[in-house]
Amino acid sequence: MNVLACENDPLYCVTIRHNLVAGIDRRTAPAGVEIPDTQLEVSTQLAANFRARGLMDGDYYFRDSEPARHFATISLQFIKQIAEKSLADLDGASVRHEGWSNPHAWNAVS
Repeated sequence: MNVLACENDPLYCVTIRHNLVAGIDRRTAPAGVEIPDTQLEVSTQLAANFRARGLMDGDYYFRDSEPARHFATISLQFIKQIAEKSLADLDGASVRHEGWSNPHAWNAVS
């Protein structure tokens, strides 16, 4: 269950831009931000962002540094798996004759 943060509560924010973890920093809570209680809740938020836009981009807030670090690690591992699948697909493709469109990219070229 998400908990509404009080303004000026110190939080840890994992910032994701262009599907990469850009950083983890300590911030005060913006007014009205909801803080997930569990990793499952924040992972659900990340998955919803990825499904809707093909990006995990966003600011993800945590009350403690260790869950923030864990979430950043999981996020990077997820992108690593997509990159590895894309590389394997490209390695097996006949680009010269057919071109190649990454089936793992959100807006693959048709």
